[in-house]
Amino acid sequence: MSMATAAPPCEWGYLACFPSDRLSDPATVEPPSGSSVPPPPPPPPAPAPARLPQRKGPLDLRANPKVQLAQAKRFATGVLDHYNKNKKIKFELLDAKPVISIPEPRCCYTHINFTARSSKEDSEEQLFFAEIYHCRKKRSPSGFIVTCCEPLGPDFKVGQKFCKLDGSSAVRKNTDFTHCFACTERMLHPRGENYVAGHCNIPRVYDYVR
Repeated sequence: MSMATAAPPCEWGYLACFPSDRLSDPATVEPPSGSSVPPPPPPPPAPAPARLPQRKGPLDLRANPKVQLAQAKRFATGVLDHYNKNKKIKFELLDAKPVISIPEPRCCYTHINFTARSSKEDSEEQLFFAEIYHCRKKRSPSGFIVTCCEPLGPDFKVGQKFCKLDGSSAVRKNTDFTHCFACTERMLHPRGENYVAGHCNIPRVYDYVR
């Protein structure tokens, strides 16, 4: 009577009976049936890429606020130096507001508001209006000439007429020398006889400077 020959044991033992690719990755080894071992947690999400700072495009014509403020302070400092030359009581600049430039035929003016305090003891802050005429540095080293500079009193809006461009208040044809029609409401003015630019009373003529 012949007896069946038993199969020889695996040459490399029990582990050699599993495929090598399953041994290399423990996550692929299936747990025994009925096991309560939870599945491995998912990998953490990849970090979001860092946002690069937005750069100003070559066609972006918006002014840099820091540049505007530096320009306003430079103009106000020059204006106040001019104002102090003929005054016994000197003023020191405190702050300058954003300026408004007004192109006129063959020239350009700028209107400025700034605050200053006098050298007198316990003096209060004083609001000023100024107008400068831009010129070549051969004519003036600063690049501008002061055409108006005066402190503003309680009637600081008397020369302001930005919202009534109706052509109805012309002292001379298309011109009203008592008001400024170019600046916005944030620029405060004295009566218009004291400065040169902004007197054209034609509707929408100054839209490009706002």
